[in-house]
Amino acid sequence: MKKIKEICNQIKINRENKKKSIDEVASILKIKTELLILIESGKFEKIVNNIYSKGHIRTYLEWLGMDSKQLFDLLKEKSDYKVSLKKKHFTTPVFYTSKKYIVLICVIILFVVANSWNKLFLKDIYRSSSQEEEHIDYKEKNYQYDQKIKTNSPNEIKFEGKAKTSVVSLEATSDSWIQIERLDGSIYASKILKEGEKIIISDEKDLILITNNAGGIVIKVKDIIIKPLGEIGMIKRDISLNPNDLLKIKNN
Repeated sequence: MKKIKEICNQIKINRENKKKSIDEVASILKIKTELLILIESGKFEKIVNNIYSKGHIRTYLEWLGMDSKQLFDLLKEKSDYKVSLKKKHFTTPVFYTSKKYIVLICVIILFVVANSWNKLFLKDIYRSSSQEEEHIDYKEKNYQYDQKIKTNSPNEIKFEGKAKTSVVSLEATSDSWIQIERLDGSIYASKILKEGEKIIISDEKDLILITNNAGGIVIKVKDIIIKPLGEIGMIKRDISLNPNDLLKIKNN
């Protein structure tokens, strides 16, 4: 530190020997007066440590006939040359965007989001609709395969099975619940027959009748009337609707 101070004092002496003021030297060397003052006072910590400052120091000392290398070596060794690094202030670029562009960007984003949502929504609807149509179509085909219902009159329902050798009909003389099942337990028909309502069944083997009003049902095989299955309000089960079995009841 002492040697640096001595060098700085010598710098001032050499300048004065040249009979030049600080301002005159600054004008001759194109160096700022403030920098020359800091050099002569030894306040190197306040000098920005960059190539330009070092160049100005070297230029000044060489103009005075002094060795700048000795000064730089001392500053480096003693760490007395504490450079005040003036941070470069980088101004974050500000993008001034026109309002119309902001609105346009928002509209585009909303359009993309809405379009994506719409596609997903329509896809779900289409999938649900397709599944529902398939389910309905399956039920219709299955129902039509087993039994086709044709209404010939407001009080007459016709069930057509696979075989058409003979026809069995059931007519309600009073409101009656009936259920017709196959031997495998599947339902062929199940409903409440209102008084005067008739069901016509094209012959299908192995059909079983269940009713809660045996006396309220009149069964016919073609035009042959089968005797009553029981009394009004009587529950009857496992009544075979096979034409041959029904004709046996008629003959008994």
